[in-house]
This record gives sequence, structure tokens and C-alpha cells, in this order.
Amino acid sequence: MGFLIEVISVILTKQYLGMGGAYMVKEIIFTVTESLDGGYEASAVGYSIYTQCEEYSELSEVLRDAVACHFDADEMPSLIRIHFVKGEIIAV
Repeated sequence: MGFLIEVISVILTKQYLGMGGAYMVKEIIFTVTESLDGGYEASAVGYSIYTQCEEYSELSEVLRDAVACHFDADEMPSLIRIHFVKGEIIAV
């Protein structure tokens, strides 16, 4: 259910730009998980954007770089939202 809400969020944060049918993304959402090898892995919801880093302090910079490589300047999102996912198992 959470994934569906994130996809809907991405759709709702797109702004229609006139008769040409173009959309400008205002916000992009990244799902971030801890890597099995250490560090962090991030993937954009609804886009083929993937990146990784060793330290949490590097995350903002690598996300900005990944977004800048994917979008043209006139289509660049104004916000990056981070959804941190931590999988835990709890015995019942």
C-alpha cells in the first residue's frame, strides 16, 4: 500500500504545462535502504534513477547529482523527498 501512495504522490506533484502536453516534476521521491555491503542504496519512485553512497552524510549530494544527470535544466524537480525503508523482522 505504501508503494502505491508514493506513486500517486509522484503523479500528483507533476504540473501540467499548457497545450504541448509536457509535465514538469516538482518533487521526486527516493526510496533509500541500507545496503548489505554497507552504505546506502537509493532508487527514485517512477523513474530509472539509482545511486548509492557509503555515508548518510553523502546522501543529499549523491541524490542531487543523480537527479541532475537524469533531468534537463528546465525539467529539474525543485524538491527531493527521501523515504527511508528499514526492514526488520519481529518474532511473534
